[in-house]
Parts: sequence; structure tokens; C-alpha cells
Amino acid sequence: MLILFLGASLAFNYSLDFENSILEKYAGQKIYNVYLFLFYSVPLLFLSLTYAYFYNRKLHLYSASYWFTILFVILILIFSETSFYLYRDWIRTEVPFEVSQFISSFVTEFVSSFIIIIPILCYWYWVDRKNIPLYGFQKNSLELTPYLLLLLLMSPFIFWASFQQDFLNYYPEYKPGLAENYLGWPYWATFGIHEIFYGMGFLSIEFLFRGFLVLAMIKYLDKGAVFIMVALYCYLHFGKPFGEAVGSIFGGTILGIITYYSRSIWGGLLIHLGIAYLMDLFAIIQHLLKNHF
Repeated sequence: MLILFLGASLAFNYSLDFENSILEKYAGQKIYNVYLFLFYSVPLLFLSLTYAYFYNRKLHLYSASYWFTILFVILILIFSETSFYLYRDWIRTEVPFEVSQFISSFVTEFVSSFIIIIPILCYWYWVDRKNIPLYGFQKNSLELTPYLLLLLLMSPFIFWASFQQDFLNYYPEYKPGLAENYLGWPYWATFGIHEIFYGMGFLSIEFLFRGFLVLAMIKYLDKGAVFIMVALYCYLHFGKPFGEAVGSIFGGTILGIITYYSRSIWGGLLIHLGIAYLMDLFAIIQHLLKNHF
């Protein structure tokens, strides 16, 4: 059922270019928050109901704390996605135009990560602190070998993707612009700073999706927490290239299962960061070969 639902969702989104051409048209307007709320409610509500039906586990449907947690996640996503509009005008008026793209690239990652991490820390402290360790931050040792092997296996697919034009249109997310000449810095310096904050963004995403959505929801859904996380994670990727959205289903499932059994997000974070940095690396190589940079 999850695959059928996400397949239909992918077909709808990419046939209409729904998120990029329709939903994003309202970005910056107050109504955009309402549309985002409805957008993210769809996978969460659908999976909550279908899980209850197919697995005959319905207690979560009558739990106020479950629906509060669902609402909590949606609000975090909305605020993290729209936070840019709180400081957009400041960047436009106070930051020199030549470095505005560069400054915006890492300020956005920092602010959105802050908006994700702080509320979840507060939730854990007041709700789950006495029951479980901080979501995914187990102190157990991490065996790196299986994660590195998984990255090695995925590398050829990422390399193949780097030859696709929609991939190159999107990656690397930070491309050379006016900032390098204005600051007198080489591209690798501005790119390196961006990648540090880019990595911070992945930490917050792992914390929210694998840490919170899996480990905080286990008490309501058990293994079903992985399903609901994967559905929402796929929707988060709807503004990205089609192949990446499809890959988020498989990647999210693998990382969710790893988190479910290990109770740790460290392995998932390693894989996620590795994939992200490999995508940027292969994209930069392709752009250099094509003399785009």
C-alpha cells in the first residue's frame, strides 16, 4: 500500500510539476503555510489510517498525544521551510548583493536546522526524557564497515545520475557566483563553508526523520513508524529531481530500518552525508569537464 500510494503521489507531482510550479507559486504568502499544512498532512493521515486498517492496530487513532505529535512534526516542517522569509528582506537590504547568495546559502541551513533541532530537544525533555535516550543519540559504538560498503555500492548509481541534465541543473546546490570575486576567495573556500552548514542541515533532517519520527513514534506504531517516516520523507523531496525523490523511498526505508533496530541515527547520518557529498562531488566534476565553472 505504501508503494502504491507513493507511486501515485510521484506521478501526480511530477506530471504536473506540482510542488515547483503550483505550490511554490504561493511561497512567501500567508496562504502558503496553509497549503504546506495540507500537503504534509496527506501522507501522515493516509499512512495513519491505512496502517490501522491493514495491521488492525487502531489505538493510535484514539490517542490525543499521537495526533499532537503528528501536528508537531507538520509545524516544524512548515516553519523550517518558510523561515527564509523572516530574514529575506534583511539579506536584500543589509548584505552586499555580490555575497547575498553565499550568505543566504548557509544562513538558511543554520536557521532551518535550529528550527528543527530545538523543538525536538524540548519535546524529548518534557515528554520522553525518562523513557528513552535522546532520539537516535545512543552511546553504543558504531561499526563503520557496513555503512562504508553501502556507500561504495551506491557510488556507481550516483555517478550515473551525474550525467543527467536535471541532476546537473540542481547540483551542486551552491555554485560559483559573484561572491568569490567580491571576497577574493577561491570557489573551494566558499563551497567548503557552504558544505559545513549543508551537513548541519542533514544532521537536523536525520534527527527529525530517523530520530524523532521513528523512535518517538515506535510507542504508537511499532515498525509502522518506518512507513509513516518514509512517506513524509518522500514528500519532502518532491521539489527535487525525480530520481532523487524515488531514491528517497529506498534510502529512507533502509535508514529507517537501521534506526529501528540500532536505536541510533549515526549510521544513517554517515550514509546520508556520504551520499550528499558524493552527489556534489560528481556534479562538480561534470561541470568542470563541461567548462561550466
